[in-house]
Amino acid sequence: MWTHEKYSNFTVVSSVGRDGHHRYWNVGILSESVFEIRCDILPTKWPFVITNSKVHGLLICGFKESNLIVYSPIEQRILATVPCGGGHRAWDLTFINDCDSIYFVCSSSSNKLESNEIPLHGHHRLLKGFHSMIVNCMAQVTDELMITGSDDTTVRLTRFNDAVDNLLTLRSHISSVRSVSCLTLKPNVYIIVTAGGRAQLKIWTLNITDNNVYCEESISHLLKSKQEKKPWRTVVPSNEGETRFMDVCVQYTKTKSILISVGCSDAVLRLYNYDTNNKTLSLIEDNLDCNNCILKILLVQLNSFHYVLTTDTKGFVNFWDISKYVDNSDVDLSFTPKYRHCLHQSGINCCDWLEIENNYGLLTTGGDDQRLSLSIFHYEDSVSLICNEYISIHCSQVTGIKVYNQFVVTASVDQKIIFSSWSCDLNSKTVQVLPFASYFTTVADIHGLIAHKQGDEVKVIVYGQGVETFYADMSSLTQPPPSSSSMQTPQQYSVERVTPALELGEGPHWHSPTRSLYFVDLHQGKINRYHPESNSFFSAKIEGYNDVTLILPIEDKADMFVVGLGASLGIVQWDGRSNTTSQPKYEKLIDETPGNRLNDGKADATGRLWVGSMGSEMEDNPGHYYKRRGSLFSVELDGTINKRLSNVSISNGMAWSSDNKEFYYVDTYKFAVEAYDFDINTGDLSNGKVIFDLTANKVAGDPDGMTIDKNGNLWVACFNSNHILKIDPVTGTLLTTVQLPAYQVTSAAFGGPKLDELYVTTAGYQLTEAQRAKRPYSGAVFRVTNTGSTGFEGVSAKVHVCPDNPLHTI
Repeated sequence: MWTHEKYSNFTVVSSVGRDGHHRYWNVGILSESVFEIRCDILPTKWPFVITNSKVHGLLICGFKESNLIVYSPIEQRILATVPCGGGHRAWDLTFINDCDSIYFVCSSSSNKLESNEIPLHGHHRLLKGFHSMIVNCMAQVTDELMITGSDDTTVRLTRFNDAVDNLLTLRSHISSVRSVSCLTLKPNVYIIVTAGGRAQLKIWTLNITDNNVYCEESISHLLKSKQEKKPWRTVVPSNEGETRFMDVCVQYTKTKSILISVGCSDAVLRLYNYDTNNKTLSLIEDNLDCNNCILKILLVQLNSFHYVLTTDTKGFVNFWDISKYVDNSDVDLSFTPKYRHCLHQSGINCCDWLEIENNYGLLTTGGDDQRLSLSIFHYEDSVSLICNEYISIHCSQVTGIKVYNQFVVTASVDQKIIFSSWSCDLNSKTVQVLPFASYFTTVADIHGLIAHKQGDEVKVIVYGQGVETFYADMSSLTQPPPSSSSMQTPQQYSVERVTPALELGEGPHWHSPTRSLYFVDLHQGKINRYHPESNSFFSAKIEGYNDVTLILPIEDKADMFVVGLGASLGIVQWDGRSNTTSQPKYEKLIDETPGNRLNDGKADATGRLWVGSMGSEMEDNPGHYYKRRGSLFSVELDGTINKRLSNVSISNGMAWSSDNKEFYYVDTYKFAVEAYDFDINTGDLSNGKVIFDLTANKVAGDPDGMTIDKNGNLWVACFNSNHILKIDPVTGTLLTTVQLPAYQVTSAAFGGPKLDELYVTTAGYQLTEAQRAKRPYSGAVFRVTNTGSTGFEGVSAKVHVCPDNPLHTI
């Protein structure tokens, strides 16, 4: 509980509780009355500390899943997420006001999070009075001054330097502000154009002096009516109740007036002329029909011709020749675009242009299809596309992009900022792009970015649900850096969804005899098969069982499988096509600890079964499990069960080196990958050691399932995250991170005719509706190709039925 402000008759107090809410209370001093003023939902399921930081103001700390969350109710967003194992309570954390630090317990040791580490990368917090809703747009006035527009209908002038100062707030839009553009009128005087919902356009004159900032509204315009569409349209849009001005650009004409280009939701590109002397606005063209809702517009110059480039919701770009209005010439304006091309499979959210040399330009675009496109255009008698290149480096919609010199900066809804280098060869008509550095931002629902070079540094401002700024030292990033845990050179891999979304896909096993991938939907009691050659997916329910944790084919016994059934192993028969199986037979209880269940399982090179267990889920803390209650077992050749490891929290990934001398293992709550000396004859494990620590390497997620490739590298899936890690177990180096469009990555196995396709299972377990909407295919199986690696086929279990011992390996 925290006391905010005291008045003569009452005090404002706030509190947090285990229901995940932050409440403000009016506490009467004389009347002794208490009533609730406001209630906010917090992003942490277990909030327990509310305090005031000297640097960041009011903070709420708590735990969510396996992370410590530091949340600012002032800014209404998460400031820091620190992996620490989860399952914590209030007494695990202390906030020290004097030194502005947070101490928390992790792995039986004390850890310290300094205030200046919340978060990394030079973040500037937002002040009270900044936008209260999503920031839709931002334009740069000077190196430090930015104009922003928001869903809260305000336009704000803010200085982003060593501090964030909100200088002006303009409140006269009747709906959300979707776009803003700026043009220098004369020294220290600027024309600001804002546009948004209800087809409203405003023009402001901004004056900046040493001691004052003054902004005057010059024009407020509302679109009166829609014009008749031109006959070249091939698709007639639905009748919208409201036309929205989606984007706006401004430029000078030869007559010193200002040409304002506006992209609209009714698919029309409208052109306005603004006379700065008389302060009059005229609609001079509204017959440029783009066929689809316009998302972004861009001013482009090729040779001596001026174009407005539009992007739309269907992935098209259109080049419109507006030279007539810019040059005040007598050339007739064409009512069809000079060039039209589809660059993306769906909407293009962001774009930028760079002139390469005479008559050549580079267009960079990012879309809802999660792809970054680089296209080289040329102009002689007409606009033509010379070459283009696509790359999928984000796992969600690309919403921000900036190109300068040989670098491209992109931002995505996945909260990742990626720096790439690009190059082109005009003779061979090729363009290449190589990502080399990435950063995670605390800004959710990113709507765009501003980036500009300052010496050897690039200042980047990301905006959406909040604003964050950071600086990147490009002097050290002119070449792709060596491999490290925080900065990688990603492979040009491809990701493809091959199955529907399940609840909790797990345990992928590639079976070469049937050329199929087998896996389970754990909490649905189902086993599944995917057959790539026919692109067919089959699923069968094992009646009477809620948890089916693993599936392994039995060697030389067609349609027979070992399956994990709660805490037991059993055998079922399934033809791989029907929606039901035989009833399980020969069940054998593996873990006798009450409440425990089995988890991952595999067979070693001899066909010996290995299976691990885990504790039950905490009733008062869903998504968390009791620690150190599980074990790792092997079912020996004579059918006996050996407990190989004890005090296991969540037994997960297993893999063996090609010479069968090393056993690699994941106990999830250790947040690490371990290696053991392995005796293939006896199954003995010894000399365990950590070979990769996710927490120490600042890698997000919980290590889950695992496989190994023929080069000896491990591929580790990360639950509560969207990636797979490729790790060199000898050096402990993170080699590659593969991003997937899912929130929970569970396991992986190599498969396909050449064993060079990585099949990845994912989950959509206990996701919120908002999470499902953003990543609807969480729970699907994905096929990753072009990894540059090949793996091993799955090893079948060697099992036969023995009357005296139900599950007997031979």
